[in-house]
Amino acid sequence: MRKKCLNCPHSEPYCVGRSFPVKKFSKKKILADILTALKELYCKDFDLIKRNAHERCISARFYAYFERLFSEKYKDLNIDPEYNKNGVDPKYYGYTSDDRYTYAFPDVIVHKRDCNRHNTIYMEFKPIKNRPEADFKKLKYFTSNSCLGYTHDDRELRYAYKHGVGIAYGVDEVKFFYFTGGDGPIHEKSHDTSSWENKEQVVDISQR
Repeated sequence: MRKKCLNCPHSEPYCVGRSFPVKKFSKKKILADILTALKELYCKDFDLIKRNAHERCISARFYAYFERLFSEKYKDLNIDPEYNKNGVDPKYYGYTSDDRYTYAFPDVIVHKRDCNRHNTIYMEFKPIKNRPEADFKKLKYFTSNSCLGYTHDDRELRYAYKHGVGIAYGVDEVKFFYFTGGDGPIHEKSHDTSSWENKEQVVDISQR
């Protein structure tokens, strides 16, 4: 039987009442960590970008580097790709036109699997040439402190991730779109990838 944590207003029955220290991560530090993992991705797997591999492939490689680089830093939390659960339930997200629930599969999140109090980072990846509106909608919703009218079994659905980051990637550029408190993008940052170490050493895939 799931326990209810009275100190967990955003999660209702999903918190099992564990006690552990929660670090405060600033926007500056979060974006710096993401950038570090992206540089690793571009140095070692740039051919995937050039091949126009699916965004799930790109986000999976990013997750591998981010988890390896920062698992100790976020040791009190879980780093998960495509995590589609809210406690033991699906990660409900909005409704279809016929009032059925839709479900979210976040590209990469930093959180605690049994407690929404510790929802820290929500990341969505998209090729830079694609329209970002759908990802922006998710980032606003999952960082919002309100349920935005979504309910399930008479409970409000709210996740309140502290940081939401949309990552648009391309051959020569990466853009960050930052969301918090259901607002955004409140900060945008473009990075020129041409100077990233070892990128120029990647084998030309046109010869393969």
